Amino acid sequence: MDQIIDKLEKKYKQSLFVNAISIFTRFPKMKRLDSKINLQIGTIDFIKKYLGVKNINDIQLYPHQYNSLYAYCNKGKKNFILTSSTGSGKSLVFWCWVIEKLLTDKQSTAILCFPTQALMWGQADRLAQISESSSIKTFKSTGEIGWSGSLNLSKNRISWTVWKGTKNDKEMKSHEKSDAFKESRIRLATVDKAHFSLIQYHRDFTKNLSCIVLDEAHQYDSIFGANVHYFLKRVYLAKESAKKEMPNVFLASATLSESKSFASKLTSLRERDIYSSNDAAETSIEKISLKKAKSLIKKPSKYYNEKGLLRIALFIDSSEENHRLSDILYDTKTIGSSLNIIYFSESKHQSNIQARYSKTDQRTNIIYHGDIPPLQRRQIERQFNNNEIQGVNLIATNALELGVDIEGLDICLLDDLPPKRTAFLQRIGRVGRRSGKPGLILINLSSNPFDRQIADDLEVMFKFDNSKTIPIPENLELLRLKHMITAHYEGCYRNYANRDWEYYKALFEKHFGIFYDKDEATNRLKERYPNIFDISGTFWVHKGFRGSIGEGKIPLRKRGTTRDDVAWIEDVYIFRDAHPGAIYLNYEGRCWQIKSYSGNWGESIWEHPDSNIVLGKIFKNIQVVNVVERKDNIITRGMWNEKISQYQIINDFPDYIDVPGNIEIDYGIWEYYKKFDGYKEIDLSTGDTKTVTIKEITDQFKNAMDKGKEFPFLPSLSYRTYGWEWKFDDAFESWKNDELKSIEELIGYILEPYFADVVQANPSDLIIKLSLSDSYLRIVDATPGGNGLSETLLTKGNMEIAFSNCLNILSKYKRKPKKFSSFIIQLCRKEPNYGAKKAIEIIEEMQSYWEE
Repeated sequence: MDQIIDKLEKKYKQSLFVNAISIFTRFPKMKRLDSKINLQIGTIDFIKKYLGVKNINDIQLYPHQYNSLYAYCNKGKKNFILTSSTGSGKSLVFWCWVIEKLLTDKQSTAILCFPTQALMWGQADRLAQISESSSIKTFKSTGEIGWSGSLNLSKNRISWTVWKGTKNDKEMKSHEKSDAFKESRIRLATVDKAHFSLIQYHRDFTKNLSCIVLDEAHQYDSIFGANVHYFLKRVYLAKESAKKEMPNVFLASATLSESKSFASKLTSLRERDIYSSNDAAETSIEKISLKKAKSLIKKPSKYYNEKGLLRIALFIDSSEENHRLSDILYDTKTIGSSLNIIYFSESKHQSNIQARYSKTDQRTNIIYHGDIPPLQRRQIERQFNNNEIQGVNLIATNALELGVDIEGLDICLLDDLPPKRTAFLQRIGRVGRRSGKPGLILINLSSNPFDRQIADDLEVMFKFDNSKTIPIPENLELLRLKHMITAHYEGCYRNYANRDWEYYKALFEKHFGIFYDKDEATNRLKERYPNIFDISGTFWVHKGFRGSIGEGKIPLRKRGTTRDDVAWIEDVYIFRDAHPGAIYLNYEGRCWQIKSYSGNWGESIWEHPDSNIVLGKIFKNIQVVNVVERKDNIITRGMWNEKISQYQIINDFPDYIDVPGNIEIDYGIWEYYKKFDGYKEIDLSTGDTKTVTIKEITDQFKNAMDKGKEFPFLPSLSYRTYGWEWKFDDAFESWKNDELKSIEELIGYILEPYFADVVQANPSDLIIKLSLSDSYLRIVDATPGGNGLSETLLTKGNMEIAFSNCLNILSKYKRKPKKFSSFIIQLCRKEPNYGAKKAIEIIEEMQSYWEE
């Protein structure tokens, strides 16, 4: 590492920023666990096993750990939010909180919810290592990692189990029937699984539920956070209906601003009833010269004579000359052959291509993303923690932001920055995790808004107290009605309130603000939000929990086998990755031909009332994609047609929308339609592409049917969502229509990332359409039923902020046509047909019209 910055200067020359950022986190003074904390003997035994120490005197705690345990054991605090940086021991605290409660009340149960399966399995592996070896149950799908076991804590036995979805998992279905599962008082699950199954199927466990842990709670924002908010209300209703004590809640999170307020909104608890504890570690953020950065890399103790973690961030400017940091992965002249590098890729597909072609004898590639089958992911996670590993390129998507603690990484490469600051901080926190050994971060700054903000103020993006979350839209009537109906479906009245109608109604109104019975709530949903959901299925009320288009994973499986999976893809990506005729490139760099689909071929009855078009031909009925291996260098990428149209306008805005009074907005329900339309065939050897049309595919399908052969057929996708359209009919009266048409696509491309950035979202989370010639701007949530982002744009002056942020950046290019051209190519992947001055005039006109 000593000469790395010198070599990077030589490689990038003028593109390397002259300043760097040092991030030094001082270790706080540890506190010994002492008798002042009234912990039970069994909990102390758990801590010793968890930390791997033999004597109580060897237990050293961070101040935030000590203070949280003291508050619980000595001051009677019950609900917690603990915010701290990665690797600061949050999990030990919530485990002690759980164990202490379960030891006190021998009938109580606990559920620990995680946003990802990687997090869940990481905690399961940790528990398995300290459980009685004879109690550990393992299954083929997870290899050596245990599904369940028992903790022996000073003669107290507490059983635990992993609890996950059973859609494609016979082992989990079987495990749910076992004594090991039924006896377990601790369940580790994703929050989706708890939402779907906890209340309706596991009444005894729910009635005795005393502890709910929500790990990585900063992930529960926007529409996902709102659904978690209402899920907790349903748990509260079930518990109180059964006349049981309300469960306590523990939130563990990366650093958040206004964490107590966030916790209160998420959990519906009063702020005064939540104990908040923050990371005691002090972090110094300092802008430094490259010369000082070199000295720090070589000898950190020269500047910091205390123990702590040091990270150095360097910046590459790609606004004018395009660079890709992925090139460094194989440049052994610059980075050598022994350093371990993590490269965050925004594309699973590009990661898979690297797995196939980027081979080197000096460095090893390890690919990690969400399409890797579960067993292989668990094996890779274990491999990460091998401290003997050297010269590894760990190429990962955002699946590695959370849940897998990796030791021994030296360099973090960021070509594309995530929109959320918390995600950004999680990524850079993957290196520099060992005292005395700095981590190096290389950040490639392009022309997009988030990158330019960092370029203007290198320090601000690293300040941990500036992280924000998208507001939780807990007042959305749509979500409230849906969760009301869910509570009725789950049998809260029948199974928890013992059919005491008046008692149940009073509690229902307490938690939801108003009471509707199932029919009233369903009818109101239909009247206010007609046809927004497909309500034909039994479990429709539980769908859409994460606010995403997809409803789960579909395995790509070797044809003729029962569990030989080559990938697990999101069902919505079938159009792109597993369409008819597709050849899929997996994480091993192997090509697989899609041969057929297996599944339930019943059609949805969700039909448009004014036509005979079936809107819900649900491709999600596909359960398995059957594949065979291909040995050539051909892959495909699916194509599709999509359109969006107005379905129903809602005249009454929600109270929290604050658009200017003169603005004309159509707010309401929109209809999205997506149809498979052929694919691109790509020769990986030459880069040549060939288009295969839908007519050719249809002919192939007919020929296959005539010959009695199988051929995959892919139905269309349609759904309804929320959004709005702003009509500015006279804003551009003085402009020529042809001129407006020629520039509107460019303006749309320019504005899109700024609208997304102001609500800390990816542009893909919104469907944005600007037509200057027809005088409208349409912004619609990209997910079925809405994700809350289009509404969020209409609050707190966000539209004004987005316009201003965009204009501030464009003003820098007003008299620099070449730089503006480069900026637009970087931002939009498209050559501009006008200069910065014209773009500024258009956007200023829109801003002025909005703010009149």
